[in-house]
Amino acid sequence: MASSTIIPIVYTHNSLEKNRLGSPTSPSNRYSVHDHGQGYRTYSYEFDLVDYEPEQIDVLLDDNGTLRIRANRSPCREFRREYNLGGPNVETTLVRNTIDTHGRLRVDIDVRPRRYDLQTPNNNILTFDLQGYRPENVNVRINQNGLLKISGQHIDNSHGNNINRE
Repeated sequence: MASSTIIPIVYTHNSLEKNRLGSPTSPSNRYSVHDHGQGYRTYSYEFDLVDYEPEQIDVLLDDNGTLRIRANRSPCREFRREYNLGGPNVETTLVRNTIDTHGRLRVDIDVRPRRYDLQTPNNNILTFDLQGYRPENVNVRINQNGLLKISGQHIDNSHGNNINRE
């Protein structure tokens, strides 16, 4: 089960920040994705929540790369959004979580590929019997789908036989 963290909203009076993002009174909700390359991205979301107080808004970011935004207000008014930012194969970091004086919520999240440490006891360490293979004939690589590929080639020309193992 993924853990979730409720992130407090910061209230800002910075008008320069509001104007940089566009009209602070715009009723539209917006988002953008800035691709930094090699799987590193920054997601920016902006929502018009003028009818809600900051304490009525919850922003949750869980370990599976899911962003949840919920706002509840009496009587029976609700705002809810949920975004999958890449699933369990990414690490997410909340960069900014602010609401301005015009009720615009801004959430910025950095996403990067998850790094797995083979030295931790929770990960499997793979071993292969490569006896008879020369180190220069063994290739270890990760393909475009993130799968580990190990290949080796052994050629035996002894005793007049030509044996090729792969």
